[in-house]
Amino acid sequence: AKLPHLGVAHPPAQSLEVGDRVSVRLSPDATSQANRIAESLRLAHLQDGYDWSQMAVITRSGHNAVATLARRLAAAGVPVQVAGDEVALADELAVRHLLATLTAAVTLAEGGVLSEQQAARLLRSPLAGLDALGLRRLGRELRALALAQAPDQAIAPGARLIADELTAAHLVAGDPEPDASSVLQALAGLRKLLGDLAGQVRDRVELPTLLWQAWSGTNWPARLRAEALGGSADSARAHRDLDAVVALFDVAGREVGWAGAKGVRSLIAEVESQQIPADTARESDPQRRGVQVLTVHRAKGQAWPVVAVTGLQEGAWPVLGGRTAMLSVERPDEATASPARDHAGRIADERRALLLAVSRASERLLVSAIDDPAGEVSAPSRFIAELGVPIDAATEEQLPSTLFGLVALLRRTACDPQTSPELRAAAAAELAWLTDQTDDSGRSLAPGADPATWWGLREISAGTRPVVGIGEPIRLSGSQVQGLLSCPRRWFLGSRAQGQPANGPAATMGTLVHALIAQSATSGVPAGVLAAQLDELWPAMPYQADWLRAAERERADEALHRYDAWASAAEHQRVLGVEVGFEMPITIDDRQLVLVGTVDRLELDSHNRLRIVDFKTGKQAATAQQAAQMDQLGIYQLAARLGAFDSLSGGVRELADPEIVYLRVGAGQAAVRTQHSLDDRPLLEPGESAADGRTWVHDRLSVAAEIIHGERFDAIASEECKRCPFRLGCPAQAIGKEA
Repeated sequence: AKLPHLGVAHPPAQSLEVGDRVSVRLSPDATSQANRIAESLRLAHLQDGYDWSQMAVITRSGHNAVATLARRLAAAGVPVQVAGDEVALADELAVRHLLATLTAAVTLAEGGVLSEQQAARLLRSPLAGLDALGLRRLGRELRALALAQAPDQAIAPGARLIADELTAAHLVAGDPEPDASSVLQALAGLRKLLGDLAGQVRDRVELPTLLWQAWSGTNWPARLRAEALGGSADSARAHRDLDAVVALFDVAGREVGWAGAKGVRSLIAEVESQQIPADTARESDPQRRGVQVLTVHRAKGQAWPVVAVTGLQEGAWPVLGGRTAMLSVERPDEATASPARDHAGRIADERRALLLAVSRASERLLVSAIDDPAGEVSAPSRFIAELGVPIDAATEEQLPSTLFGLVALLRRTACDPQTSPELRAAAAAELAWLTDQTDDSGRSLAPGADPATWWGLREISAGTRPVVGIGEPIRLSGSQVQGLLSCPRRWFLGSRAQGQPANGPAATMGTLVHALIAQSATSGVPAGVLAAQLDELWPAMPYQADWLRAAERERADEALHRYDAWASAAEHQRVLGVEVGFEMPITIDDRQLVLVGTVDRLELDSHNRLRIVDFKTGKQAATAQQAAQMDQLGIYQLAARLGAFDSLSGGVRELADPEIVYLRVGAGQAAVRTQHSLDDRPLLEPGESAADGRTWVHDRLSVAAEIIHGERFDAIASEECKRCPFRLGCPAQAIGKEA
């Protein structure tokens, strides 16, 4: 077309003037790029009246890029049409799920054990229907069952228990109780299917029968059929999955005699090694009503009024690598050609391919690329500058082009206190109208418009209770207060919602080191001598590599020797107790609290004052300022002042400066941090006086109690965010805002 710097290689479909009809857009990632393309196509369809079949998306790469782009566009509500030979059958998600199921059946039939990754993939497939949270919940429930059966034995990680249980019944009966959780029922159902398939593999049942058993053994086909006929945003994807399954059955039925394990392996090899030719069974839209997604070479000879060209990244378009010469025969003149001329020739070929792509548009053209600020994706193609079209950097929010987007906008407007009452009332009226709209089968067209489905507006479910019941005291430990004040959202999800991941090897090692330290203090045997007890337990530690297990074993020895060096000092000889638990009621601002916790070590100093010692096995030590404000030590001190340890101290409540001993930090000697005694400095700022015995710990507990009573668990960004297991979906993080 009439683009300033590109030469003419193929005649354009029609004359396309540079201006409003040609635009170049950059997106930060592939998902944003697909969403922007989808938005442009939807606007062209809704506002300008273009039919879906009058639009195309052209990319430089092969079938993998086409398949990924088609899935993203379909997920964004754009009906797509992909030729069968553009997408390999092995790249279809539905096919991969079925082949993975057959592979697992062969493993079981041959007496093998499913791997952790294999089990997780099967349970997260549509055949079982679990998501990531469901998988974690299943691991926790299996660990609870294993602990109940063998309370004195080491429990394997949840992922290993899941794989073993999917291989054969150990903890969950073949037919779970009716009141069993949904995740246990999903596990049992998938295990039964795999067992039936494994039996058929051993009996050398023919491959089509095996495949049909895998396909029809769950309610997945019924769900796909309902989605395909439902007319929702998932209908196009469901149609495509059904087409792919039909094509897989065609491949399985071509070869007579494929049966048993050999037949399954032959089917997998056949699917993974070939490109399935285009045919009507593989066309996701045989009536040609969707947007065509195709490569630039397939676009030759065709034209559409609206075209989006994507994939313009350095290394991909143009392709900078040289052609392979392993099986090629060069002509004499090619052998003597200079590398510079060969490189220039390849760039010219890539430029002509771009001209071919952009010339397929007769009325409107969108050129799209990724400009990743993090640098994880290669830079936008040099050809973008050669187009001579300014980059569209507009970021203003446009009106939604989908029903779901419209409902979201109306909900935001109706609930926004900053919006005028008239506009909020108008948005509520539109939502009320959308709530009553149904399709021919009576299903709601916009279920999200009904306020009865919104979070926070439903009645509290039976059995649900507030964080703290009416009249109940708030139970808080030092570590909980520290976590609650640093990020209320993380505290609630991890502590109250029980979403905290299972302890990893670092926490397990810390528990073992603390146990040996306590044993050393009570028996008088040096902890370094007791380290031999770790040899029996260490092989069961869940480290992912042998070298890491050995290295951490050495770190544990070093930690115990650092403890011995610290404990041998004269000022640490008057030990009152180790692992001292306490519960201390207290009233703060008319609220009843109970302080709970366990002090690692309680001793008397040379002035007959109580010294609280806390051992840490982390790899980093707190700064002096962080130690001075550590809530855990502050609560221990406050409990001591209130008499929590009178039975051990003989009534002594005067406090020495508490210590935090870092056993994995320091060259030969443990790193020690101290906190000011509440007797010497009740408030954090030196020189300030406390009224009525109130300390900085009282103030921190008051804030924590207010958060819990108000049930306002907001997210607070900090340095701990990068280690937070709940980052996904967190409103304080960019990744959460995108989600």
